[in-house]
Amino acid sequence: MSTPVIPEKLLDLFTKKAFAHLATLMPGGEPQVTPVWIDYDGERVVFNTAAGRQKDKNLQRDGRVSLSIADPDNPYRYLEVRGRVSERTTSGADAHIDKMAKKYLDKDKYPFRQPGEVRVIFKVTPEHITSMRSSRAKRAAQNPQRARRWRVLVAVLRLQNLEGTGFEMNHCFVGIRKYLAESTLHRHEYHHIVLPRVGNLELEVEGQGGRVEHGVGAFIIAGARHAFLAKGANGFVVIDLPAGHGNDPLACSFDRKAFFLIEPPVQGLIDYASAMLDRTSISTAIFMPWVELLMDGLAKGRSVPTLETQALGRAVAFMRAHVSKPIQITDVSAAAGLSATRLYALFRKYYGQSPHAALIQFRADAARRLLTQTNLSIAEIAVRTGHTDQSALTRRLRVTLGVTPAALRRAARSTPQATELTRGVGSPEEFE
Repeated sequence: MSTPVIPEKLLDLFTKKAFAHLATLMPGGEPQVTPVWIDYDGERVVFNTAAGRQKDKNLQRDGRVSLSIADPDNPYRYLEVRGRVSERTTSGADAHIDKMAKKYLDKDKYPFRQPGEVRVIFKVTPEHITSMRSSRAKRAAQNPQRARRWRVLVAVLRLQNLEGTGFEMNHCFVGIRKYLAESTLHRHEYHHIVLPRVGNLELEVEGQGGRVEHGVGAFIIAGARHAFLAKGANGFVVIDLPAGHGNDPLACSFDRKAFFLIEPPVQGLIDYASAMLDRTSISTAIFMPWVELLMDGLAKGRSVPTLETQALGRAVAFMRAHVSKPIQITDVSAAAGLSATRLYALFRKYYGQSPHAALIQFRADAARRLLTQTNLSIAEIAVRTGHTDQSALTRRLRVTLGVTPAALRRAARSTPQATELTRGVGSPEEFE
């Protein structure tokens, strides 16, 4: 298969002070997205980092990459590249980071090098390229219908007994919705994916009944007649995908079975989207690769819920809801309707670890969300996530995430400032 070529009309993105958002995969399958300084050698996309950073670790384990570059002069004009790392080298890396410092900071030498730091160059061979060029981008930027389409979308949500927030992106809607009541049978001209966040949703899809709840999602293909019933507090991550835009082969696999088991990598993506969509500002540069990773996860992890996976979903939901309490495995097995022996067997089968190990991970995940989304003290977060004290939380996050709570919070608070670097705001170390 020939290597895709970046369109000549978009090569100027590599000469401008345009940042790329680089998506790599963490060990658990969740995405890690970092803004980086970007370069191009005529065949491969090139970026520079320090050995030992998280993206360096991720890429040595899994070389798959997705990155997007938006034109700083017109954000509707962008380039997305998906591919694999074809070379990792320290040769010439010091000279290269100096070259990048000249481009982005107008400094002859990279001014933020740390003692003992080893620079590394990554070169990515493109496997898929998506772009919006100048003429199309200009029409999008000047198109008065965009605001109207958004108002129509909100109106449709209201008519269908929905409340929601989200954004349109490249013919795709991503957002959080709350279902308010029962709906009559209806259909859409687009594919509709519903992923659990809070509560559950009863669905009927072409006469097939099921429930979206923790561990189970639904893919409703375009044109399928469906209705829903919601009770109590609920919230779901939803994706609306246009039919006929490359999504149909995947959609066809859900023609007869709309409901699917959510594998751990996809659950990581859901948790990430939930956290990001709660923020006041949303970057399409982040969510374009997120949607691609989600589609890839659904395609590779396609499996239908069974009685045992539904029971496992109840166990996981119970554990996530009680991370602050000293729960026992007997409590979890009772919530799942399983014996303790069966519970252990299912966790080993589907998660490759014991229920206790999974509970430790859920507590670390909960702490990460509170650290990045709230202003609670680290000591308070430790108590709320089932850790005995702040020291215990620090030790746990060092093991599971490789960072301290304070460092994780600092990194999260610096993220909204990412696009401000060229105006002197933020730390350049976050971008290389």
